This record gives sequence, structure tokens and C-alpha cells, in this order.
Amino acid sequence: MLRPFLNSSKNLTRKGGDFMKKIDFLSTLFVGIDVSSSSNVVCAIDFNSTKHLQFSVSNNHIGAEKMAETLLSFLYENKFKCVIIAY
Repeated sequence: MLRPFLNSSKNLTRKGGDFMKKIDFLSTLFVGIDVSSSSNVVCAIDFNSTKHLQFSVSNNHIGAEKMAETLLSFLYENKFKCVIIAY
């Protein structure tokens, strides 16, 4: 179910920093992931530092799928155009 979304990395291969120049930061969701051996804590904010999501998932394949599904559904429901993930 997630494969069509995860295989769209064409923008990540641009040369010369063009990728960051094309981002509309006002419609970008910034996601931070605090990784530990047993769980991952996810926090998502917008450009104005408004917290939209905060949740925890287990640090395994099932947790990773739950994280991706939660983020994707939030992106589409709230019309965000881009996401930047830091871990």
C-alpha cells in the first residue's frame, strides 16, 4: 500500500541544491523522530512551529509502517505538499 508513495524519490536526485530551493516551506510538515532501541517518538510541526502530531511507535517493521501510514494520512488530510524528516 505504501510503495507508490515511497518510490517517488525523483526530486531527491537534483544537483546543486535545487531540491531545497523548490520547497514551499509554508506547506511543509517538519517531522522529528527520536529513535531508541525499543520505540520511536515522532513529532510533527509546521513552518510556524505549531505542533500537529506527537505519537510513539515500536522500533520494528510494524511500527515503521504505522508511522508512515499516520504521516501520509495526515499529509493528505491537511494538504501539506512536502515533508522533511529528521532523525
